[in-house]
Amino acid sequence: MNIRFVGLKIVDKPKVLIVDDDESIRELMEIYLEEDFQVFHAASGTEAIEMTRSKKPALIILDVMLPQKTGWEVCREVRTFCNIPIVMVIL
Repeated sequence: MNIRFVGLKIVDKPKVLIVDDDESIRELMEIYLEEDFQVFHAASGTEAIEMTRSKKPALIILDVMLPQKTGWEVCREVRTFCNIPIVMVIL
């Protein structure tokens, strides 16, 4: 469900984009976030940029080590068209 109730008002959940090439990490993060956020996934840098343009998330959780483009490259490219907060994950 993409809405939550605040008092008597219906409020859309904020969107979060999780970007990681490891599916198990994406799934684990979603478990923690899905109650309060509408969660989207991307497994590569290229997919992350496309999803950022189409979904317009409120926050991006971005792994540094990705196929196609690194997290740093994704961050630089996203900054050319929006100012969404980005949390860089370095594991």
